[in-house]
Amino acid sequence: RAAFTQAQPNEFELDPRQKNHFDQLAACLSKQGILPGHIIHAWHLVNDQRKTARSKKSPAKPLADSMAKGLFSLAYLTGSLQSIAPAHPFLLTLLTEAGQCVTGEEQLRPEAAIDISAIKVLAQEHPAIQCRSIDVRVKDLRGWQYQRLKDRLLEECCYPGSESELVVRGNRCWVPTISKMAASLATSRTLQPVLRQQGTYLITGGLGNIGLLIAQFLVQKVDANVVLLSRSHFPAMDEWVDYLVEHNADDSIALKIKHLQAIQKIGGNLLILRGDVCNQKEMTECLALVQSRFGKLHGVFHGAAASADNTFLSVTETTPESAGAILAAKTQGVMVLDEALASRQPDFCILLSSLASVLGGIGFYAYAGANGFMDRFVQQHNQHSEIPWLSLNMDGWNSPGVAINPALSDEGDTTALFETVFGYLEKRDQQPQQLLISATP
Repeated sequence: RAAFTQAQPNEFELDPRQKNHFDQLAACLSKQGILPGHIIHAWHLVNDQRKTARSKKSPAKPLADSMAKGLFSLAYLTGSLQSIAPAHPFLLTLLTEAGQCVTGEEQLRPEAAIDISAIKVLAQEHPAIQCRSIDVRVKDLRGWQYQRLKDRLLEECCYPGSESELVVRGNRCWVPTISKMAASLATSRTLQPVLRQQGTYLITGGLGNIGLLIAQFLVQKVDANVVLLSRSHFPAMDEWVDYLVEHNADDSIALKIKHLQAIQKIGGNLLILRGDVCNQKEMTECLALVQSRFGKLHGVFHGAAASADNTFLSVTETTPESAGAILAAKTQGVMVLDEALASRQPDFCILLSSLASVLGGIGFYAYAGANGFMDRFVQQHNQHSEIPWLSLNMDGWNSPGVAINPALSDEGDTTALFETVFGYLEKRDQQPQQLLISATP
C-alpha cells in the first residue's frame, strides 16, 4: 500500500483504495485554501487496468481492481470533499476506456460501465457536483493517433460541452440516444421460434416477484419445465400443505407457495433448487441437476439480486463491504453464469436489468452501477458468441426492495410484456441487445 504523500504544494500521491487517503487530501486542500473546480478521474486509463471481465485466469480480480479504483474511489472522493465544503460546486469528469460500445469492435470492459452509470446517481444526490463521462479507446493507438486523442481529451476537459456522456473514437464523437420501439411490431408474431413447447428454462432469483411472473408466463405459453434457483432455503413441495396450515396467510413464504401452487395447476413442471449464482461449483451442480431431470436447457433468465435490506445506499455510504451484496449477483454472478453456460448452448439468456443504469435514482449508486455492468456484459458476450443475450432494463418492478409495479402485476400486462420481448428476439437479423421498458409514459 502506498502512503499518502504531498510531493509538491499542488501534487499529491495516494492509493485510491484507501478512504483515509482521500480524507487526508481533503484536509490538505482545506488547510491550503484550495478547492477544485474541476476533477478529472482517470484511473481507468492506467495501463495495468487494461483488462477485461472475461479474464480467463481470474475474472473477479480485474473487476475488483476496477471497482476499487472507480466506484469506491469516487465515493471516497465525494465524501471527503463534501465533509470540508458540502456546497462547493465542481465538475467531475470520468475518463473510461472501452466502457461504451459504438463501433462493435471495441474490446469492451463492462467494469468501466459500472462507473458510467453510478455517477448519474452521484450527480442526483449532490446537485453541486456536475458529472460527465468520456469513454475512449486507447489500446493500439500509436504516434499521431495517440496524440490526437490526447489533444481531444485536453480540449474536452478544458472546454467541456453540455453532454453528460461522450464517446470518442478516432476523430469522431458520439452521445448515447434512446430509440422508441413500437410494441406492435413484436406482439403480432408467434412465440414458438424462440420459446420451445415443453422447453426447459432456468430462472435465477426465481422465487422473487419477477421470477414467479416469468415462471407463470412460461408455463401458460409453452407448458414449460421451469427451474427456479434461489439462494435462500425454501420448503420442499411435500411440506407446502403443512406450511400453509402453520403460518399466517400473509406470510411471505406462504404467499409464494400459493403462487407456485397456482402455476402447477396450469401445467408444466417446476423444480426448485437452492444455489448461489456467484458460486461456480454450485452453478455447475445446478445445471447438472437440470440436465439429469429435464435434458437440454433451452433458456435462462438471470434475475438474482440483493435482498431488500441492503439495496439502497447513498454515494457516501458506499464501501466494498456495504455494497458487496448489491454488486455480487449482477457482476460476479453474471460472469459465473456465462462460464457455466458456455458448454450448454441455450437458445438465449436474458439479464433482468433496471432503468437505474440509464436514469440513475437517489440511493441507487451501487445498484445503478451493477446494472450498468450487466448491460455492457451482454454487448461483450454477443461480440464473441452466436447465442443471443439480452439486457432487459425494467421499471421499479424488479428493483430489489421496491414493491412490484401495479401496472405490471396484472397477468394480461405481464403476458403482453414478454410477448413483446420475445417478438424482438425472433428478429434474428436485427435483435436488440438492450431493451428499456417503462410502465409509465
